Amino acid sequence: MKKEDIQFQVDQLRKDKIIYALESISTTLAALLFWITLNINIPRQFAQEARNLYNLGFVIALLYWIFTVFGNTNRLIKIKKLERELTGK
Repeated sequence: MKKEDIQFQVDQLRKDKIIYALESISTTLAALLFWITLNINIPRQFAQEARNLYNLGFVIALLYWIFTVFGNTNRLIKIKKLERELTGK
């Protein structure tokens, strides 16, 4: 591979890491806002359903966070490998 191709791949992988991290943060914030909204606006008779919805939002946010951690770790490994290839070591 040419040097420019490797540099392009490294740049794209770094951008992907940032995008996934921001998406994970926004998913977590959305789950938090959802929880706050449910606690304020839901009548007592629907409290159990509200808790179930909150738990679902929490699980989705947690799973996406785990997905992001593993994905970004994999991208970091690829970046390090490409950088070693670029420097010739």
